[in-house]
Amino acid sequence: DISESDLIIDAIFGTGFRGGMKEPQLSIVKIINDSGRPVISVDIPSGVNGDTGEIVDVAVKSEATVTMGFLKRGLLLYPGKKHVGELTVVDIGYPEEAFEILREKIYLLHDYEVRDIIPPISGDTYKHRQGKVLVFAGSVGMTGAAALVCSAAMRTGAGLVVNAIPRSLNDIMEVKLTEALTLPVEESANRTFCVESLDERVIEKIEWSDVVVFGPGVSFSQSVVEFAIKLFEKCRNKLIVIDADGLKVFRNRLDLLKELESVILTPHLGEFSFIVEKPIDEIRRSIIDTGRTFAKDFGCVLVLKGAPTILFNCDGEVVFNSTGNPGLATGGTGDVLTGMISSFVAQGMDMWSAAKAGVFLHGYAADKIVENSSIRGLIAGDIIRVVPEVLKQFEKVDR
Repeated sequence: DISESDLIIDAIFGTGFRGGMKEPQLSIVKIINDSGRPVISVDIPSGVNGDTGEIVDVAVKSEATVTMGFLKRGLLLYPGKKHVGELTVVDIGYPEEAFEILREKIYLLHDYEVRDIIPPISGDTYKHRQGKVLVFAGSVGMTGAAALVCSAAMRTGAGLVVNAIPRSLNDIMEVKLTEALTLPVEESANRTFCVESLDERVIEKIEWSDVVVFGPGVSFSQSVVEFAIKLFEKCRNKLIVIDADGLKVFRNRLDLLKELESVILTPHLGEFSFIVEKPIDEIRRSIIDTGRTFAKDFGCVLVLKGAPTILFNCDGEVVFNSTGNPGLATGGTGDVLTGMISSFVAQGMDMWSAAKAGVFLHGYAADKIVENSSIRGLIAGDIIRVVPEVLKQFEKVDR
């Protein structure tokens, strides 16, 4: 009798479960969930699709899940993730060669890995060595996006940050930004970036920079598209991070991506859906395979923002972030992430490591904030303010 049990072990279905549940298992799972007793699931909560995390009708709601050998996709994807509880992976003696095949190059990002990939700061460093970030961001009504990117890049350790901004908006940015510099550029009739923005002065600044950021708050118009195409020509051999409106340029123009040697894209599902021209629900159903194929085909690092954020690289690796909370579902947090990633790139980290460090610490900062305040009250600027405190736990100084 379940009602007399102190603990319930759920091993009704395993990772091969697909579709809906039939009787008597359907009723048993409902009784388990209504029992109020703690539940530990073996491998995966019964009713969760092991590949997609989908739940057709009902699934066991577990306090903890002990999975065998390696992570399964469905444990990390919603809605299945909500049923997992505390997740533990146990070694059951798979031979190493079998383990590598079964694991599929899918990993969960942990703090110890981030500590290893953040390089120490040299005792004799100076601002140019700490990295130079050139940010093309902002338009009428969206100067805040530019300010968030620049401030986040500075707070994450970049030595110099320059915000290229349509000329008529420069005075606004001079007020918003203190530590970062501004670079007023020629603008279109709509006060956005345009081909004329890329004059000799700006091209020299591109060559000066260690990383270029394009997209946050730039708006989406023909003049911006023309500017972006020209910018990408100038950045073929540069490190570049592209976010927000900048991503929309790739719709019907994905071949432009192949011309960029080193690029990080940071779309949320809506933006990714727009550029690949697939419905969001279709992407969700095969999110790992879709993201992995995209990163391989276009030779990029893809940071697919969501719950959870998933990272893909051109070698087929897939990394699930383990930090963050619903408080990140607010305007501007993506701009902060772009600034953090670009800062790590400018400081000399490879693109893949910079993306992982940025994503993990961005979520970790959000988690620190909600320890002492509400999830609903979190705003993007809060993350920037907490970044130095968070970085202190991970950085090293080589004196």
